[in-house]
Amino acid sequence: MQGTVSDHPSARENDKDGRAASARTRDIVVLKDVRKSFGAQEVLKGIDMVFRRNETTCVVGGSGAGKTTLLRLVVALDRPTSGHIYIDGEDTVGMGERELNRVRQKFGMVYQYAALLDSINVLDNVAFPLVEHTRLSRREVRQRVVDKLGVLGLDETVLTKFPSELSGGMRKRVGLARALMLEAERVAVAEGRTLLTLDTAEEDGAARLYEALGYEFAGAIPDYALKPLGGLTATLIYFKRVG
Repeated sequence: MQGTVSDHPSARENDKDGRAASARTRDIVVLKDVRKSFGAQEVLKGIDMVFRRNETTCVVGGSGAGKTTLLRLVVALDRPTSGHIYIDGEDTVGMGERELNRVRQKFGMVYQYAALLDSINVLDNVAFPLVEHTRLSRREVRQRVVDKLGVLGLDETVLTKFPSELSGGMRKRVGLARALMLEAERVAVAEGRTLLTLDTAEEDGAARLYEALGYEFAGAIPDYALKPLGGLTATLIYFKRVG
């Protein structure tokens, strides 16, 4: 993956006119000349990109193009080889682990294939962020897990089940619940196209779901739109509704 998205309104330079200050207040994730290499292989080549508040940003590319790598850099799970990544105006490149943990808590991350921990049950999978980052009692943690799963259409009977006992759709919902437990301001979704199958009974099921959870959904690229492009996949970032 290479180049800039400067032809998109979200990535245009605004510093030359009077709208600069206003635009910067909405730029919550900014990438400048970001490169990422694994050994001799350069996966990301000089990426410039801006993610703005109240917008849904979709990165589209073929399998192995570097979409998930880019997403991991944005949410501070990995470091770029060079370049700068600004989250709410802070350059995360060069930050120590403690500072990076603070940045990571600003994001909820929905991984490809849910990435649930197979050795623990649903309750412990979803509770994991609360156990790691809060001092809530076990009872409070359990109630929050039940409440979040309830919004996603899952009841308490799933709490003791292990990932291997869940259907594909249930795994996606459990993974989404885990990503939202800390009420992160923004949610990053790897392989976001798959979330369109969370509610197969309704074409806009995913949109309705995010709205119910308090997140603004501006749209997604469905399968039929991607097929003419050679089976490309999409990575989406949803921003929490402001105001």
